[in-house]
Amino acid sequence: MNKVLSKFVVLGLAAALLLTGCMPTAHKVDVLYNPLAVYRGGSGQVTLVAEAAHQEQQASNPAIRWVLGQIKDSDGAVRGDVISDYSPQSVIADAMKRELSAAGYRVDQTESRKDGQGRVIVLTAVTVALNEVVSLAKLESSCNLVVKVELWNNGQVIKRSEYHSKLSDMAIKDRDVLPQQLFQGALGEIMQQAVPDIIRQFN
Repeated sequence: MNKVLSKFVVLGLAAALLLTGCMPTAHKVDVLYNPLAVYRGGSGQVTLVAEAAHQEQQASNPAIRWVLGQIKDSDGAVRGDVISDYSPQSVIADAMKRELSAAGYRVDQTESRKDGQGRVIVLTAVTVALNEVVSLAKLESSCNLVVKVELWNNGQVIKRSEYHSKLSDMAIKDRDVLPQQLFQGALGEIMQQAVPDIIRQFN
């Protein structure tokens, strides 16, 4: 092996070791939703039903974290997890409550639906995949968010809906904020679909 080739091999190994050594084993992403507050036409009382698993688990064990996705290197090897202090369902519930309140509703959030309630919004499923691919040159991130909702009125289901958002981007600088920005953006897209739909069905 000549000296030039040997030098490139050594540099390549050093870069690989540096990347492996700097690869995060966990990246915490917490979104504090800032409502768009552009929707109008809501009035009266609605009930938002979301599970309380986050509050219960946090109360019993503050060290619990929710896994939102994976961190991979450029070869596809899993190096860690994207985590959050908050469950995806609690994040969606908080965002929806803020938007519905801004739209004019009085929102009562509960853990379960009761018979005889008037207008009820039930978050039946929330799925998020917030993934990162890390290399020396850049960070690539993607966020796929799916929210399933049931709308009830006076004890009857009036609509079942599924809302989707899928975003991706890359960053060379400010890598830590990119996944959070994508999650925030996906959350905004879900609200843009769901809130006007809820207003139409309940009016």
